[in-house]
Amino acid sequence: MAPLALSTLGNGGGSDPATAAVDDASAGLPGLASEIDGPIVAHIRDLATGEIGIFHGTEEIIVHDSILASRLAQAVR
Repeated sequence: MAPLALSTLGNGGGSDPATAAVDDASAGLPGLASEIDGPIVAHIRDLATGEIGIFHGTEEIIVHDSILASRLAQAVR
């Protein structure tokens, strides 16, 4: 299975999801995009609980977000 770029998820409101995701990020967190170096990988550990492992470099951060987990799962269907 190929990795999915998180920016392709968008916000569901625009015609170009990739652009919408960038617009959302820049509106809410100015300068954040320029601070992130390298890829970010999301691994849905448990769709039912919304547990997601987010990998950046050699670090893993565990978050619980059932809405994000659902959106990621829907994006690969």
